[in-house]
Amino acid sequence: MNSNFLEIPIVQKGVLAISINIEKQKEHVLIGELDEIKLFLNGFSSAQIISEVKRPIGTFIADCCNPIPNIISNIRSAFSREVNTQNKDFFEQAKNQLFELYQSNNLCFQFYALHIWQEYNKRQTKTKKLFMKSNGINSMPNFMDYIEDLTLPSRISMESEIIQAQKFYDVTPLDAFDSILFQGMATYFYTLSNGFSEYVVADFTVMPVLIFYLNTIYNNHQYLQRCKVCNRLFLAHTANIATLCSDECRRVQSRLNKRKYDNVKKDISYEKNYKNNYMYWYNKLEKLKKMRTVNYQPFEEAFQSFCKEARVKKKNVKDGSLSVSSYDDWILSQRNNADEIMSQILRGQSQKKKSNLGQSF
Repeated sequence: MNSNFLEIPIVQKGVLAISINIEKQKEHVLIGELDEIKLFLNGFSSAQIISEVKRPIGTFIADCCNPIPNIISNIRSAFSREVNTQNKDFFEQAKNQLFELYQSNNLCFQFYALHIWQEYNKRQTKTKKLFMKSNGINSMPNFMDYIEDLTLPSRISMESEIIQAQKFYDVTPLDAFDSILFQGMATYFYTLSNGFSEYVVADFTVMPVLIFYLNTIYNNHQYLQRCKVCNRLFLAHTANIATLCSDECRRVQSRLNKRKYDNVKKDISYEKNYKNNYMYWYNKLEKLKKMRTVNYQPFEEAFQSFCKEARVKKKNVKDGSLSVSSYDDWILSQRNNADEIMSQILRGQSQKKKSNLGQSF
């Protein structure tokens, strides 16, 4: 395994191998040359692999669903040109962008970069004829087409494709996939290094591995969802019922729900108190109006003043500058104020009657 100044290894045939452990809900992903990966899995410390990671099940699917960066268009354009027609500055920029893609935490992107660099080196003058002769071919496939086929899962909206299929085919969502997604091939190998394990291998496009992966999780009644709290893609046991990805997100959602409930409750509380007290004042005013000899105007003016001040205070509650408890205390005091004003009016009316009665004698 050689390398160049870009620090992207030059391999003869780089592959991506993945094992899915349904019981432990883990995935094991390796990138490198197939023989080296097999040696590594069998415990040979001298084996040289490029990447190896064990992580939660479904992470590889999320990698495939991540849209590829826009830099791929520069990479595709620069590496598809003949050496003698290349703009050197543009090509250097594209090489740096390829290295940026290779350094990504996304294993799909790393695999793309490895294959693009591998294929580019095959096409150089010194190695091109040797490669064509050893593989019995007269010409190399178009490099731009090669890159587009390689990066297919990340160029299409794979997440939308999966989610849409799950909506209508919760038993076998793959039935809804376009036939173009099934054109690739994958191989398998097995190991007994840590108990029996099956690895599915992609030596070019990762699409067949992705299809295998999806079929495996669907057989276990697991489906791809995006967590509405942290926005992370994860596997759930329901296709169309929104769920959360972790206990932490469930705690966050619980706090959000409580806050929303409290806000609704707060809104209902102060609006209800206002309506109840409005009717309390209104009914007393109507009662005074029916007593034809009573001067109800002081009460009516106080009622209008109450309504005006209540609207201001409700606005303060909504913007948070006044607490609901302070508002409720004020509302209660205004009810007492209505009682006191009405009592004063009735006492005044009673004294007036007594005065008129005394004068008549």
